[in-house]
Amino acid sequence: MRLLLIVFGLLALVGVSLTFLAAVGGSENLLLSLMKDDGFYYLQLAKNIAQGHGATFDRIAPTNGFHPLWALLLAPVFWIQHGSPYTPVRLAILLALAVHLAAAWAVRRAASRWTDPSTGLLAGFFYAANPLALYLVVSGMESPLLALLVALLVAESIAIQKGDATIADRAVMARIGILSGFCILARTDAVLLVAIVLAAAVFLAPAPPAAPATSVGMRCRGALRAGLSAIAILSPWLLWNLSRFGTLVQVSARAHNLHAVSSRAPGAPEGIERFLKVGSSLAGGVFNTISGRTGLPKAAIAGGLVAVGALLAWWIVSLLADREDRRDLGERIRWFAAPLLYAAAFLAAAFFFLGHIRSWYIAGPLVVGSILWALPAYYALRKRAPRARGRLASALVAAGIAVGMLPLGFVFTNEFVYNAKAIQCWKEASDWVASHVEPGERVASFNSGTFGYLSPRTVVNLDCVVNNRAISWLEQGRLIPYLREYRIRVVIDDPGYARRYFGAYGGADWRDGVAEIDTLVSGLVVYAVKAAD
Repeated sequence: MRLLLIVFGLLALVGVSLTFLAAVGGSENLLLSLMKDDGFYYLQLAKNIAQGHGATFDRIAPTNGFHPLWALLLAPVFWIQHGSPYTPVRLAILLALAVHLAAAWAVRRAASRWTDPSTGLLAGFFYAANPLALYLVVSGMESPLLALLVALLVAESIAIQKGDATIADRAVMARIGILSGFCILARTDAVLLVAIVLAAAVFLAPAPPAAPATSVGMRCRGALRAGLSAIAILSPWLLWNLSRFGTLVQVSARAHNLHAVSSRAPGAPEGIERFLKVGSSLAGGVFNTISGRTGLPKAAIAGGLVAVGALLAWWIVSLLADREDRRDLGERIRWFAAPLLYAAAFLAAAFFFLGHIRSWYIAGPLVVGSILWALPAYYALRKRAPRARGRLASALVAAGIAVGMLPLGFVFTNEFVYNAKAIQCWKEASDWVASHVEPGERVASFNSGTFGYLSPRTVVNLDCVVNNRAISWLEQGRLIPYLREYRIRVVIDDPGYARRYFGAYGGADWRDGVAEIDTLVSGLVVYAVKAAD
């Protein structure tokens, strides 16, 4: 155990230090490579909130296409004037790093509730050193904050499931409700996670000694207290949505469906068939990426995966062979199943309701869940003091699950490569706008996060992720009339992306509404919006 603590403690120190150095001393190009386009949406929203313009991306119309807790935490970054647009980027990464460290502490606290202090500390180091978790820190997204809240909520759930706290305790259930509300404010779809945790607390938790296990009323009162506490936290956000937009549905959800529809080829399979096809494509992408970067043939990679699977199967069988360990492991898995159930439920819901899979959205809870699955299994095996090879195998598998995160590693490395390629294009687009578009005139883009943040002119978001006013125009196939109505002079974007949206939502004669007037060195195309005949 001491060796593992030293190794992962050092890995955590190295990972956190490199992230800190990148934030403080990294070049402008590095910062743009690290932060996702969606992270710049948050920065632009936070800047407008801090400067008194409200929740708006373009200062033309309000939007609810964001998760409010992270945007509000970022707003103080813009309370003072900065000489460079990259200073807030650095401060945002440092804020996310502080949240990441708090999440590592929360994971340690959760794990310590069902193991020993040393194993809990190891869990904290696992999280702090996790490469995916560190990528989420520099991405500019809300994921570290969600991971922190998920870990805190899981710790409360474990306390109830163990019997260290009871659902009859008003303070405990109020605390679960408050954390649940903040989880949903950190990411709306976390309502799935909250539902799972509350269901476990109500139906699976042991009853207090003074109350019979069949006391349905006591369980319902506990759930009601938690629910009312969550509603109290959520009510300002919900009421604001209803008063501003007349709906609780965020525009980003509708926009994601637009994106899925625009990218779907005619005659493409639907439902389960399409789900399986997407899964097959992702698996193939993982194989191609690993093979391309390591030089190993795909057969060798497949053989390695089979060997790892066999090791994992042997490891689980060795755990389940002992009746006492089987019971102990089963109880522990039940305690912290919520993060992984949330991840699975979200992926399914995102696919069937939004039409696509966005796996990195649930990366934070998945990191927490993977650690909280790996550590108790390692702990259970170590407690039996097995032979050296069994202890080594358990440590290797636990480390592989908690630190490797190979499937999502494919996602975030691809994101980094994409961001690195996009650096010059959006900087070039901003320079083009500065020299060709007069102050007060508007430009637009479908991928507008980085562009909108860097541009000296107003950039209108056209894929509607943060544009509530445009969404109905696109849904009606009236993209070109929208551009004219809101006096947008030019549209700048990747030609493939732009043509896909123009073709899907600009009408059959969309080419009569815009004209290509320039192609930038980076490949972005400038479209001029034609006046109506």
